Amino acid sequence: MKTIRQFDCVEMKNAIQARLLSRRRGMSQAEFVSDVELSLLKSKDPIGEYWRRIRPKRSSYAPRHAVAGR
Repeated sequence: MKTIRQFDCVEMKNAIQARLLSRRRGMSQAEFVSDVELSLLKSKDPIGEYWRRIRPKRSSYAPRHAVAGR
């Protein structure tokens, strides 16, 4: 007989958000945007693949910096 493992997607979401909050605490807006873009650039998850497909092509990776007032 196969054991069914319990999975709580809300608990997983909360754990991921807590980890990201801890990592990004104190970052400026530009640092935050760069961190998100770098994470997506490296990600093998479907969202990373999608982001790389839709983002503007650049000759080399250079993180965008936040513009004042945005």
